[in-house]
Amino acid sequence: MKLTHDVGRIPGLLLAALLLAGCWPQDNPQVGLTSLATPKAKLAARHFESCDDYRSYFSASLSRELLEGWAPCWGCQGFMLEGAPSMASPGGPPAPSDGALGASGGFRDVSGTNTQEAGVDEADLIKADARGYFYLARGPELLVIRASPADQMNVAYRLNLKGSGYGQARSLYLDAENNRLVVMIDAAGPNYPGTGAYPARYGTGLLFLDISDPVAPVATDWLWTEGYMFDSRRVDRRLHLVSTHNYWWPTALSESSGFHQRLQAYYQARQDGRKEDAERLAGEIRSDVNQAVAATPLGQLLPLRKSGLGEGEPQPLACESVLHTDVEHRLGLMLITSVDTDGGNPAALATINNAWQLYASQDYLYLAQYSGGWWFDRRQTEQTAIYRFELTEGAVQPAGFGVVDGWTRDSYSFGEHQGFLRVATTEGRFREDLDRWVPSNHLFVLGAATDGNLKTVGQVRDFMRDERIFSSRFLGDRGYVVTFRQVDPLFVFDLSDATAPKVTGQVEIPGFSTYIHPLDENHLLTIGRDGDGTGVNHNIRLQIFDVTNPAAPALAHFFVPEVNAEDWVFSLAEYDPHAFTYYGPEKLLSIPVQIGSGYSERSFSGFLALRADAQAGFSAPAWIDHKATDSGGSGCPDQRDIEAPCESFAPVYYHWPQRSVVGAEASRTVLFTLSSATLKSGDLADLSVELDSLDLRPN
Repeated sequence: MKLTHDVGRIPGLLLAALLLAGCWPQDNPQVGLTSLATPKAKLAARHFESCDDYRSYFSASLSRELLEGWAPCWGCQGFMLEGAPSMASPGGPPAPSDGALGASGGFRDVSGTNTQEAGVDEADLIKADARGYFYLARGPELLVIRASPADQMNVAYRLNLKGSGYGQARSLYLDAENNRLVVMIDAAGPNYPGTGAYPARYGTGLLFLDISDPVAPVATDWLWTEGYMFDSRRVDRRLHLVSTHNYWWPTALSESSGFHQRLQAYYQARQDGRKEDAERLAGEIRSDVNQAVAATPLGQLLPLRKSGLGEGEPQPLACESVLHTDVEHRLGLMLITSVDTDGGNPAALATINNAWQLYASQDYLYLAQYSGGWWFDRRQTEQTAIYRFELTEGAVQPAGFGVVDGWTRDSYSFGEHQGFLRVATTEGRFREDLDRWVPSNHLFVLGAATDGNLKTVGQVRDFMRDERIFSSRFLGDRGYVVTFRQVDPLFVFDLSDATAPKVTGQVEIPGFSTYIHPLDENHLLTIGRDGDGTGVNHNIRLQIFDVTNPAAPALAHFFVPEVNAEDWVFSLAEYDPHAFTYYGPEKLLSIPVQIGSGYSERSFSGFLALRADAQAGFSAPAWIDHKATDSGGSGCPDQRDIEAPCESFAPVYYHWPQRSVVGAEASRTVLFTLSSATLKSGDLADLSVELDSLDLRPN
């Protein structure tokens, strides 16, 4: 099977569908996918009127997935799972452990999570407060670390989340103003109530802790919602969790051998070209589905939710709290759960949607869905539907939607300013004369129309054809976009007139940038891959751009680590902005870096810290090593292949460098670097001298 799209642009689940579902049926030859756009009116979302309305939609969608597959592979064999994995149920609230308060300390200033928008917090695996404590999500554990004084660090509190029945911690929110900590947990759910035989449900848990006394957190509430954690944001005390709920077959279908036999017979008839047999079997399958859905309790057809630390059965979401469109989607829900940081006032809204990205301002959440996730036509062009939800004291409320050509890369492809939403996309178009897909890039400005929907009021189309967008950033009245094929053009957009956005200038640099950070009003700090004008090479590249004159942006400074030409340099910060720490008061940049080499003495796993100044450029690089060694101290990881020497591969993932935090104590400013096993501290006055090293692994 030939994939006509660039694989790197296909979202994970869509790619899985392509690989699992096979290829186009023989009686439906593949045609170009860029010839027909979905009318915007068909993408408008509305509430189900009743549970009967919801069941009818569920039956029709499930039948279509079973009989036709889902976009972009109509007619392919269905690939839904036949049942849910068996998982343990969460237990009761954890018992706080004893912790000893360290020596007096604290921070007069401390860096926070690197977020996209001011006033909109994002979940991260580490959070820090001014009292000198770090809160750390480490899979099965929650740790509270006394980090100040920085030369006397200690683990003040350790909670085994998995042992307490909760699951694996993914990330945290810290509401320091109200002494609240929220732990985001991948959590197996309680068995479906009333059946006993239905498998356990997978879900996301929120554990709410009062940290008035950081060394003795108190669990105050618990909220479990069915579905996989997708993304989240916090504005003030209100947290908004977006999770994906994938449906299982009704039990009456998954446990019916006759139904499975009919499905296989149908697929075989389709493959053999026996249309009459296929149509007869399709009718029987639809009848089976309709009967099974009608007899299935709503708790199996809707996501479940349970709040509170005590006992009690979870309850299904109300049918009327679910949105859907006239264009059918793959049968799955995006569930938006809103709750205060103390666990109070939980509320939820769901939409049948297969969104891949979340962007948030202080007033709205935006869910972006690609056209690859809905059914309209085999010749579907690349589009992105953007659904806006207003943040309220209860559940989020639908607040219009818009549609743009192309697909967005990440949340930084969006930016809201003065009531307008700016969006950068790349659209793939098939060129028959070239016999390949050719990307083209667009920038759209959307404003709210009189009906509340988002309407394109300004646009710049087809800039830098035959390249793809690798990074974007919208800052005030300007937009910055980086595209790449062989060199890295940084485009500057003037967005001061929403109805007439325009490119004001560009500069081309070898390689490309994957993340753009505002250094100050007139300078950008970027990270990405180094290049030589014909492509990228083995190294990362840090750059400072001067955009004082938007008509003539210029590269002011750059830094490329000096490594052996045979080695490979990678930084998590290239694709995870939370790993990119820039502390303005000290003009300090700290990023995790790994250097892969066939020789242990050249490999590295740790952090690169250096000054990044708009005028002076990059200076004083310091390398902070977190690389693991075996018990013999050879520099090779214990997990190496016994049959081969250490020099035969790159031992760089032990320990994995993750995050940096900068804390200003009374008499010094400290850089803390966190790996998968160790927290280290160093005085910025001389980072070659380690203040302390704390092993975070369980005893």
